[in-house]
Amino acid sequence: MTSWHVPRDLEDALAHVRNGATPVAGATALYSAAFPPVLGPAAVDVRDVLGRGVDDEEGAIVLGASLTIAELAADPRIRAFLPALATAAAMTANPHVRRVATLGGTIAARLLTADLAAPLAAHHGVVLAKDAASGASLEVGAVEYFGGAVDWPHLVTGVRLERPGPGAYRRFAPLAGPAPAFATLALVRSGDVLVGFAGAVGPTAAPVSFAAGHLPGAGELRDDRRASSWFRARLLEALSQEAHDELGRAG
Repeated sequence: MTSWHVPRDLEDALAHVRNGATPVAGATALYSAAFPPVLGPAAVDVRDVLGRGVDDEEGAIVLGASLTIAELAADPRIRAFLPALATAAAMTANPHVRRVATLGGTIAARLLTADLAAPLAAHHGVVLAKDAASGASLEVGAVEYFGGAVDWPHLVTGVRLERPGPGAYRRFAPLAGPAPAFATLALVRSGDVLVGFAGAVGPTAAPVSFAAGHLPGAGELRDDRRASSWFRARLLEALSQEAHDELGRAG
C-alpha cells in the first residue's frame, strides 16, 4: 500500500522526495503500465506547491510546473509567443488527460513519444528543477534533460523558454486521435534562422536537432517494433515540408 502526503510547502515536498516518496501531480503517467513511472511505498502530491504561472522574464517566458497541458494549449500568451508548444499541447493525449496532466510531470516522465519535447527544445527551453538531496536550484537545457542529464531525486519546478517566436508543430501517429507518435517535428523562426527539432525518433527521449535542409538521416534515428528508422526519416521529410509551409503562410 502507498502512503500519500500533502506537503506544507516546496521544502516539505523536497524532504518527502529525498526520503523516497514519488512526486505526483496530475498522476496520468500512473494510469497505464505502458508508462515507466511507478509508485513506491510513499507518494507526495506536489500540485499545490509548484507554480502554474505564465510569466515574462527579460524576453523569455517562464512556465510553472503545475500548469496543465490543457492550460498550455489554451493560454493566449502561449498561443501567441510559443505557438509550436501550444499546438503540441493541444495534440497531447486526449481532453481528459490534458485537463489533469501537468507540464512538470510530462517533462519529468521523459517519455520517448512525448509531444512537448521537440517544441520545448525548438523554443530553447531550460528545465528548472530542485535537487531533493541538497535543495539546490538546477537549470538544464531541455535536450539534455530529456536525454537523462539530471538524476533522481529532484523536482521539476518549471521551464524557461528563451526563444519566443513564430513556430509550427507536426506529428505522425498510426491512428487518429491520441495515439503515441512515430515522429514529431517542431520548427521555430529565430530572426532569419529556422531552428528545428525532431521528437519521438531518437534513441532516448531527447529531441534531435537539425538545420534547414539537413534533416536527421536514418542512421541517427530509432528502429523499434513500431517503426523503422528509414520510415521515420521519410516521415520527417513530410512533416518538415508541412511545417515550412505553415511558417511561410504565417509570414
